This record gives sequence, C-alpha cells and structure tokens, in this order.
Amino acid sequence: MTKILVLRLQVPIGGSINNMACFYDSLNEELIKNGNEVLWLNTYQEALIRYDDTKSFNSWAEHWRDKIKNFNPDIIFTFNNRIFEEIINITNCPIVLFEADLAEMFVRTELIKKYKERYYMATFFPKFIPLYKEMGFDDDRILRLHPATSIKRENKEKVCNIAFIGSAFSQMDKEIKEIIEEYPNQAFYKMMVEYWNSENYDYKALCEKYMPGNKIKTFDHFRIFDSRCYILQSLLDLNLKLYGVGWDKIISPQLLHLSSAFDSTPVYSLKHNQDVYNSSKINISISHPQCRGYSFPWRIYDIMASDGALVSTYSSSLVDYTKGHVDIPMYKSPFDARELCKKLLKEENLRQDLIEASNKFIEKYGRWTDNLEQIQNASKIKIIDNKDCIGSSTHIDYDVIKFIGRTNRAMCKSVIYGLLYSYSNLPIIYNLLKTTGRRKIYKSMMKYNNELKEECNG
Repeated sequence: MTKILVLRLQVPIGGSINNMACFYDSLNEELIKNGNEVLWLNTYQEALIRYDDTKSFNSWAEHWRDKIKNFNPDIIFTFNNRIFEEIINITNCPIVLFEADLAEMFVRTELIKKYKERYYMATFFPKFIPLYKEMGFDDDRILRLHPATSIKRENKEKVCNIAFIGSAFSQMDKEIKEIIEEYPNQAFYKMMVEYWNSENYDYKALCEKYMPGNKIKTFDHFRIFDSRCYILQSLLDLNLKLYGVGWDKIISPQLLHLSSAFDSTPVYSLKHNQDVYNSSKINISISHPQCRGYSFPWRIYDIMASDGALVSTYSSSLVDYTKGHVDIPMYKSPFDARELCKKLLKEENLRQDLIEASNKFIEKYGRWTDNLEQIQNASKIKIIDNKDCIGSSTHIDYDVIKFIGRTNRAMCKSVIYGLLYSYSNLPIIYNLLKTTGRRKIYKSMMKYNNELKEECNG
C-alpha cells in the first residue's frame, strides 16, 4: 500500500478544517479507489500565525510533526507549494507540486531549487510551463496533466434553471470609487466597454490607458474587472440559484437582491456538487480575473461530467482542450452570458446535445486515471497499481482556536483599521470625515493587510 501525504490550504468549510472542496474530495476518492493510504493536512492554521513566530508555529507543528514522521509517506502532493522545510527534512520521498492558483500564489518557492532532486511540477496549462522552468524545474520533471473530475451524471429532478456554486468575491469600495472619480467623466465606463468587447486582459494597461497615473493595485484590478455579480444579476429572472459562501453577507444595496437567490445549504463536497449540477438545467462557471481569458476553474470539468449544461467564461485553453469534441458556450461579457443561457433554456435539444457531447469528452479526456499514471511513471511510486489493497484516508485534525497562539501586530492592526474604515463609510461619518482622512485609514488598513498576507505566505 502506497502512503500519500497531501498538503493544501483551505478555509474551514461546513464547520471543520477537514471538510474538502469538490476537487480535493475527487482526488481523495480516486487515490482511495486505487488502494492508497492517504493522509491530509490542511495548512490553514499557518495562515493565522506568523511563520517566523517560532513559539506559535512550533505549538501547531507539534500536532503534525510526529504524525507525518511516523506515517513516513512514499510520495507528497502539495498545492501551491504549501509545505514546510521541516516536513521535507523528516521525509525522504518525491514531492509533486500542483497549481491551485497562479504561480504568484505559490509560497516558499526557494525550496524548489534547494530540493530540486525531489520535486515534480504538475500543471494543467501548457502556457505556464516556461514560468515553471524559470522557477527551477527541468523539462523532464514537469508533468503535463489535464483537469479531471470524479463527478457522475445522474438523472435528477431539475430544481432550478441555472445554478452557480462559488463565493461572492469582494467588490469595489469607496476608496476605488474615489480614485475613479478623479478622472474625466465616463473614463471608467469607456474602459469597461473596451474590456467587455475585446480580448484584452491586461488590467494594468487598461487602467493606465483610461486613468493615467492611477494608484490602483493588483488586487484592486481583480476587484474592478470581476464580473461575477454583474453576470449573476443579469440571470436573476431566469430562475437562478446561488450556492457557496458570502451571498448572505452582501450589504451593497445594488447587489442585495442577489442574496434572495442564495440557498444556504452547505455545498462543498463531491456529493454536494454532484447533486447541484445534476439537478440544474444549466450550471454557469464564472472565472476569477486572474484566469485572464486563458486558464479556467476546476468546476468546469465537474459540470461537463454532469446532467447539466455548462456555460462558461471565455477560456482559450478550454477551447484548445475541447476542440473537435464539444463546442462549449462561452461568454466575454455579462450580456453574452444572459443570451447564451436564454438560448439553452429555450432550445432543449441543443442543451441535451451539449450535455451528451460534454459527458463523452469527460469520459475520454477528463478522468483521473491517466493523470495518476503519469505521476506514477515519473516518480516510480505505485499509485494506480494498488487495487489489491483497501485504500483509506485520514486527516491530521486540530482545533484552530487552540493553536492560534499570540495575536500578531499585523493581524491586530488590520482588524482595527478595517473596522475604522467600515465606520468611515457610514453615511453620517462619511459626510463629516474628509476624503483625505478616509484615504489615510484605507492606506493603513491595506498596509497591515499586505503585511499579514506576506506573513501568511511565508
């Protein structure tokens, strides 16, 4: 029996750090099915403490150090390089690094070159390979995998026309609004029109073109060009149902009606997602702006494997993957999304043809077996040849609150200035406080937010 340690970072969902989102749950199921013994560690706790805070980190590390050492894994899977040098030092096996986000989100990348002989890079998107080579991976240690899913098609009663599973990303705030208002009337509007009618995903260049000299940061670019709420608003009258997190926390009057389409039933696991996708006529996928018209979310293949039709944000790599097999309806603006959904709801035969073609594609090109086989061939560690064994899966459990340790300065300051900034936007205080005062509070909040992110990212 092969022993596999899997390291991921995931915010606790459903009341537990051990509950897994659909993609991880799918991977876990496949590894168990192939007779492997899997041990999972959610590194969320590290995001609550400073990595250089030895006392707090060691307090938490005591909980997993001996468990991992005694487990003695034959191979390690890590997402976004969520691994600690201590784990590398107490093990002696191959490490497979999977991308969960863009490479900019990887942590402790210095470990890749330091332990180069143990690392393999697993990517789903060929365009990223040159960057991984720059990070230190040799070509023969880059595994060109494909997205995969364990979702199965089931014949279920359709409870809604359109479903979406995801979070309500943070929206533009008054600070960004004030920056935009410094520029000529309709500059922002013209920028968004160009964005919605072109394939230009260079957000920085777009902002500079219409708002030269602006002080908008990278994270704010994502908030400005995130069309998630616009898209969902355009579908509200078509029997839309929202699942995920954050939809009941919306306070913006312009977006408040989205919360009325929210179903608070916890939806995160493989079974949860499978039930939703199979009970919806259409399942819409909305990419985060970081995909930049190229990559796409894990949910894409989950939907394609189900009894619901996929409508997706435009993705050039999805076009490449599915070319000659299925023509996925893709939109580039909120307005295109609505028209595509209306067409599919009206033309049932078209919708069923899309579902059938998507299912066939997934069965041929979207399952886990050949991915695991490629990892096995490269690492020389048996992953799919253990079917005579009974697989199992466990988690290194811990109480998040117990191991938080001392509150660090950045977290404390971030919370304080976050509250101050929230209060400064209340109507009465907003009218009394000068713009420069609000900006000062905002800059302080962002300063400590960035410090906290740096600490969490190691």
